[in-house]
Amino acid sequence: MNVDRVLIRQLEFSAIAAEAATVAAMRAVDPDDVAELIGFGGGALVATGPGRYVNRAMGVGLDPEPAVDLEEIERFFDEHHVTPAIEVSAWTDPSVIGQLNDRSYALGWFRSMFAVDLASWPDGGPVATPTSASIAVTAAAPDDLAIWQKMLADGNEIADPTARRISDDFAVTMWNTPGTHHHLARTGGETVGCGSIHLVDEMAWMGGMATLPAWRGRGVQAALIDHRLRLARSLGCKFALATAATAGVSARNLTRHGFQLTHTQVVMVRSDR
Repeated sequence: MNVDRVLIRQLEFSAIAAEAATVAAMRAVDPDDVAELIGFGGGALVATGPGRYVNRAMGVGLDPEPAVDLEEIERFFDEHHVTPAIEVSAWTDPSVIGQLNDRSYALGWFRSMFAVDLASWPDGGPVATPTSASIAVTAAAPDDLAIWQKMLADGNEIADPTARRISDDFAVTMWNTPGTHHHLARTGGETVGCGSIHLVDEMAWMGGMATLPAWRGRGVQAALIDHRLRLARSLGCKFALATAATAGVSARNLTRHGFQLTHTQVVMVRSDR
């Protein structure tokens, strides 16, 4: 897979399209929801609300034109009562980086994007780690929402009541996002993990993956990745995509299944707010 500006733009714009579908689902579930996404600077500004998972500028400044006005970005996020934040990478126009330095932005966190060309997977690519034969991955049934919510929360060890409410709301949003397929991993009659894919054009975004702590390191995540890659390929997708911490366990599992690191994003946050 050749990683160049054309591919990066394609991946970034696909991420924006996936987030647009999520915001639309939030508004469909609750017409009074404050979530909003608008096109800006060749990318998009996304504000889903205080405490929620996505509040940042995405894909902004990938090209020198149009020029990016950080004051406009900041007004958007101030109106939504969230701290201004913007994703940048080695592909971002240097003028944007200069503005961030001048306006007291500081490094918030890293987010790496991984992709696999499904036309060559698994033939010709890295051999995936064999998964446990005792783990069965199946499509979630229409009445499995409560199980899905529990898997996401318990798998991510969310105990705080406010954080749990945000996680449960996110699960409802995913459940109601068109083009999203949800899966549960089970063994011996026990549900031990979950994962989803969201289809955007010919891209399959992998997300919503969690494994119960007691079952980590036992092939659950590998089984979920393998199952969803095969499904994505059968549905005609060209690429499967995912984000993860570069040095984390999820990243290692992705690369074992043929994923390639395309680029790392740095989320810069206005530090004087």
